[in-house]
Amino acid sequence: MKKILAIATIIFLTLACLDATAKPNGNLTGKITDKETGEPIIGATIRLQGTSIGQFTNREGIFSLKSIPSGKYTLIISSVGYESQKVDVYMLSEDITIEVEMRPKTLISSEIVVTANKKVQTVQEVPISLSIVKGNIFREKSISKLDNALKYVPGVEVNNDNVSIRGSSGFAFGLGSRAIMLLDGFPMLSGDNGDIKSDAIPFPLIDQIEIIKGAGSALYGASALGGVINLITKEPTEKAYFTASSQFGLYTQPKYKSWQFSDGLQATRGANFGYSQRFAKVGISLAGSYISDDGYRFYNEENRFMLYGKSSIAITELSSLSLSGLAAVSNRDDWVYWNSLDSATRPPTNTDLDNKITASKYSINAEYKQIISANDFMIIKTNLFATQFENKLKGDEYRQSDAKTYNTEVQYNTKLHQYFNLTAGANYAYNQVEARTYGKREQNTLSLYSQIESPLGDLIFTYGGRFDLEQTKSIQKSLAGGRLEFSPKLGMAYRTKFNSTIRTSIGKGFRPASIAERFASLAFQGFEVVPNIKLKHERSVSFEVGWNQPVKIDDVPLIIDASIYNNELFNMIEPKFVQGTKPSIQFLNTTRARITGMEFNIKTMISSGFGMEYGISAMLPKDLDSNTTLKYRSAISLLARYFYKIGDFEIYSDYRFKSKPEKVDDELKLQIKNHDARVAVHLLDAGIKYKNKSFAPIELSIYASNLLDYYYTEVPGNLGRTRTIFFSVSYLLD
Repeated sequence: MKKILAIATIIFLTLACLDATAKPNGNLTGKITDKETGEPIIGATIRLQGTSIGQFTNREGIFSLKSIPSGKYTLIISSVGYESQKVDVYMLSEDITIEVEMRPKTLISSEIVVTANKKVQTVQEVPISLSIVKGNIFREKSISKLDNALKYVPGVEVNNDNVSIRGSSGFAFGLGSRAIMLLDGFPMLSGDNGDIKSDAIPFPLIDQIEIIKGAGSALYGASALGGVINLITKEPTEKAYFTASSQFGLYTQPKYKSWQFSDGLQATRGANFGYSQRFAKVGISLAGSYISDDGYRFYNEENRFMLYGKSSIAITELSSLSLSGLAAVSNRDDWVYWNSLDSATRPPTNTDLDNKITASKYSINAEYKQIISANDFMIIKTNLFATQFENKLKGDEYRQSDAKTYNTEVQYNTKLHQYFNLTAGANYAYNQVEARTYGKREQNTLSLYSQIESPLGDLIFTYGGRFDLEQTKSIQKSLAGGRLEFSPKLGMAYRTKFNSTIRTSIGKGFRPASIAERFASLAFQGFEVVPNIKLKHERSVSFEVGWNQPVKIDDVPLIIDASIYNNELFNMIEPKFVQGTKPSIQFLNTTRARITGMEFNIKTMISSGFGMEYGISAMLPKDLDSNTTLKYRSAISLLARYFYKIGDFEIYSDYRFKSKPEKVDDELKLQIKNHDARVAVHLLDAGIKYKNKSFAPIELSIYASNLLDYYYTEVPGNLGRTRTIFFSVSYLLD
């Protein structure tokens, strides 16, 4: 800890010197208005391209950036419901005033993203496939966990707690995520299991979720083998944003008598709020939630709460500091798998129904941003993410773990030349685990990365790489010397004269085994998990070619996006059954795999109130060692979305399809009855909401998840969520 404090002190003193030497010059003032009505646009986002530095317009649609160093800047201006715009500005010693008119948009065509290259860009400038999920999905579908939101993204599968992007993951009992999760750029994977905690998110304040598809280790390092998931929270503006909602849901009775375990209906209920606002130089964000869920299965109850807070301050016109924290606590029944297909809503007969799992997650985050000159800016961030869990069982089946992850990163962006924009940085991550399940363990990763973007007219080249030195050890003894990984990346995005964008990229990803995969030693419900300290790093090489085309046919706008990809996977870590006195599982490097696939997406607005979106993903997930299909992967997935707005009402629906996975672990039959009961998935959701802003900013909605009450499994021995009818009331002031 002393070393970390010393490093942080040196960094902040360096920044103070840089701030003192920066030479302020001119002031930039602007007004943003609606092109059709001339009305000022409140809360429009003004960002300096290539950075995360920016400001928002006030109630008059005016923004003011003061003391800006001389040089050429590109402003990216965005606002909900309007087409994003770029404006080039040359700053000299005098003050400059600009006026920008923004066109209302009927279709999302030029989204602003920050995840792909760790800076602000439009989607069209990014050489890799990237999906965006808007934060209102949590309110519209009564969702409070990340994994349920990701199920509506083409090319993304969720198998219980395992998130799989383009087939990168199967089912590994929730351990070792092959996609890294970030909250505003801060890593949020647990230090012991290396997994995503889907309930540890401030969902009432999520603005959008950005999902990078393909290896992201060149910038994000370990665990970005299959992709990156970054949750972006709303930035406070002068205009207050406030939302509060209450929802109540009912699980309908299963149609099979043998599945009915209660005379009444099981319920889920919850309440949440979110608030953000800027006061002069200080921004405040707060969010909280409480969820109580009876569950759609017997012995499947869960109660949880979340609290989040963030404060940001503009120290000067060129520097800012933000502090944030999150706490999430849950208490749930320890459901693992069903009794049998005939008793799919009940756990095995010998299950201890007094057992509960209590889990806590905490994070503390700090970020400092500094503009040094027209071509240079720096970001320093540090955070702590802590997780704790334990069950109530005695003896060999007692499970407990306390894990802490410390992460510090320094990022520097500079324009070396008109054709060379450099992003470089250093990262140190330290995992500390004390657990009955895993013992006392430590994991260290030291990283250096750099990436160059070379804009050549309508062509943008991206190339770079990252070095990661990882070491895992027990408190007493190191396992081995550090393991060094180099993850290169090469990409290209080309804007054609037809306004289409062609992109291509190739990059490497890697993931070290989590502490849980290496050291887990426990017995539970008939299974025994044994350690394997010799696990090697997983590696991947991802290649893709994509095409994006906005068009108009008879004044009907469409956006078409298509891509083909090939992912080569090496040393894949999978849970395997090994010989022993009882069914034993051990994590092994067993698989050399190849996943080849394609994605096709189309969005359109037939009229001002009627829109559609279709997405299809097809892949061939091949285990090259055994010449068989990889387990737990669906070869075909489909999403069809419709919405129709008429007056104060909006009707919307989603249809999701996943083909039946060809393979699962056959050894599971030793412990799970009817382990192979699986079908293709057909899920239809539908809802209607009413909102009359002129009367009150209140939204009423009825939403049905799995409207047709279709029965399916995502993983062996686990019935998917049955039909649920939600009723919600939301107060939304934005």
